[in-house]
Amino acid sequence: MRSEGKITAKKSKYYTSVGSWIGFYILSIIPIVNLIYWLGLLFGVGKQAKVSFVRAILLLIIIALAIFLGYLYVISGSTEAFMDLITSYIEQTKLLITDYIEQIRALIESYIK
Repeated sequence: MRSEGKITAKKSKYYTSVGSWIGFYILSIIPIVNLIYWLGLLFGVGKQAKVSFVRAILLLIIIALAIFLGYLYVISGSTEAFMDLITSYIEQTKLLITDYIEQIRALIESYIK
């Protein structure tokens, strides 16, 4: 019995192994690496199952962000108050990111010394 004409599961572009999914999740929890990996998947580099998964997750993130911004706009009561709220949020985020980068830099320097 020959299977030359048959498409086996492992040859299919839709088949994704368990090990591949584990690698996907490990790469997805590493900061910065996950952005590069997800952008690669978003533009179609990879198995169709992962590409579809990333597109669905990013769509959900966009919907959640839109709902969050709409909620903030309704709570703030006016456009000016909304912009103040967003500006405040961005400033807090910048401080958190700066602090996070400093902690990483200190950790790397402690390993180097």
